[in-house]
Amino acid sequence: MNATRAVDPASRIRNAVEADIPRIIEIYAHYVEIIVATFEEVPPDKIEIAGRFIRITELGLPWLVLEDAAGVQGYTYAAPFRDRSAYRFTVEDSIYIAPDRQRRGYS
Repeated sequence: MNATRAVDPASRIRNAVEADIPRIIEIYAHYVEIIVATFEEVPPDKIEIAGRFIRITELGLPWLVLEDAAGVQGYTYAAPFRDRSAYRFTVEDSIYIAPDRQRRGYS
């Protein structure tokens, strides 16, 4: 049986703002501490995440959050893949959902 949970109809995706950074840090810390895919060993602090946020958004690339009635439950962004000119039109995306909100049909 493939059970799926309904997505909260009050959820929405919007552009991230600097006020979202504390929640972004909280969500990302889980992935750094539990999953090796981030290639980070220590969760970055507010200054580091704010710097990443500013760098990406100043490039005109998207940084979005998933928000429901309880607040930000996930985020995604696109970042330059490499700094070399051959990759200037290539980005990579990252998607992070709060651990207690996974498998709810957000896509």
